[in-house]
Amino acid sequence: MYIKITDVNKTIKKAPILRDINLEFTGGKVYGLRGKNGSGKTMLMRAICGLITPDSGIIDIDGKILGKDISFPESIGVLIENPSFIGNYTGFKNLKVLASIQNRVSDEQIRKALKDIGLDPDDKRTYRKYSLGMKQQLWKILILLFLTSRLMHLMMSVLRRFMIY
Repeated sequence: MYIKITDVNKTIKKAPILRDINLEFTGGKVYGLRGKNGSGKTMLMRAICGLITPDSGIIDIDGKILGKDISFPESIGVLIENPSFIGNYTGFKNLKVLASIQNRVSDEQIRKALKDIGLDPDDKRTYRKYSLGMKQQLWKILILLFLTSRLMHLMMSVLRRFMIY
């Protein structure tokens, strides 16, 4: 994957949030954004994910212009700030809704991931009734759902070996 950000600007309520941002990211590397509170790190991530539209500039993802050729990156998974789930849905239903966005993960893969990490896919309790530990396990599965299914299988086996739940 390749992401190129060229002259991106965003203003909200007359306050410049992003100003002339120029960055390049290549696949296979880990990047961190560093800056003071309110410096625009989260807004930049939202722009890259297609969650907000820059006032000007270009976000090129693998040769496709965000907002022109695509409205949402085709193969990106991101958690910005804290994950949020629908309180009156079960863990399985929450994951099913999120997985349906890209239609890459089957019900059976969700069920297996829940079992592998120690959660019951048939548990009828809603997310709001989950303990903090159960919520954290669901967050981990959410992260893995946005990886390829082959990587998900590998990561689940690694988590089973090293996680205490």
